[in-house]
Amino acid sequence: MSKTLKISHSFFISLVAMFTLFTVLLVFFEETYNEISLEDGLIEYMSFIFLFIAGIFIILTSWNNFKLKKVITASILLLVGIVFIVAAFEEISWGQRIFGFDTPEKLLAINDQDEFNFHNIDKRFFDRALDRLNILFVVFTTVMLFLNRDYFLGVRMPDVFLTLSFALIPFYHQYNVISLDFYHLLYLPLLAIFFLGIIQKQHIISLSTVVAFLLTIFLLVFHTEFNDHFSISKNSANEIREMIFSIVCAFYAYLLYVDVKRVKHIS
Repeated sequence: MSKTLKISHSFFISLVAMFTLFTVLLVFFEETYNEISLEDGLIEYMSFIFLFIAGIFIILTSWNNFKLKKVITASILLLVGIVFIVAAFEEISWGQRIFGFDTPEKLLAINDQDEFNFHNIDKRFFDRALDRLNILFVVFTTVMLFLNRDYFLGVRMPDVFLTLSFALIPFYHQYNVISLDFYHLLYLPLLAIFFLGIIQKQHIISLSTVVAFLLTIFLLVFHTEFNDHFSISKNSANEIREMIFSIVCAFYAYLLYVDVKRVKHIS
């Protein structure tokens, strides 16, 4: 494996450990779990930090692409970077609780949590939209892995371990009952990546896919069995899922930045 792939694999293992840690907290340290995942708590501010970091790295990547005269790629990345910055500030309601300003009456009337942000106007829609975009992204990157295509529109695609990392995110749910949902479609790319590892004789890929699959079952069983531990905040699982998403995005954004710096240096 290349150095970058080894780093990505280590990141994937760290992510599996993070999922496991949060479940251990849920089962054995219920109060701690709920305390850190409350609105305006540690998890929410970590989401802000990593979304902001992701946005900065993507904008820097965009700037380097402008220098390389890749205007279309640079423009797309600039737009995506701005979206991440906006999402970061949306996560903390644009500093409302820090600076203590009131929510305008018109927004107060339509915001589910009476906060100065737009995603809580219909939080369920935004949560589902994020999950579905994540799922489509994983399916797309899996297809690119099979086609052995490293770039799309000048942007480096996630490697196999980063794709597995993105695939795990939607599985972190507060399960009320064991049932099928839209995100279970991710078992298809997981299965595809498993066979890709066999085809390429890369056992570490197949083994990592098995680990990812076992983790999804682990989450399903424990989150259903200890569902009543989600007692303080019914939104805690969503907050943690968003935080994990922000970490994976920040790591991918960093890899994009490193990659374009390498290309720029070669040029």
